[in-house]
Amino acid sequence: MCNLASTSAYYINRQLETLWQIATASVPSDSPEPSTPDTDYTLLAQIYVGTPENVSFCATFGTPQLKFLCNHAAVLQLLIKSGHYQEDGCDNM
Repeated sequence: MCNLASTSAYYINRQLETLWQIATASVPSDSPEPSTPDTDYTLLAQIYVGTPENVSFCATFGTPQLKFLCNHAAVLQLLIKSGHYQEDGCDNM
């Protein structure tokens, strides 16, 4: 990877880290119920799918990182710190 790509990766990763820190501060950590995101970047900290009474998927994320494989291909790495998945029909088994 050339110097321009590594500089760009550093710049983008610092932006992602800052947005993640803001999102983490926006999410109440003491409430087990899903919070209503005020902005789209709260998804960098947590995601909930379903209703508050029946959450089918939830996850909290660590700091995201963008990794360049080469000058034109990149991978967004999301570290799941904690999560839960409830498959439909699982309670009937």
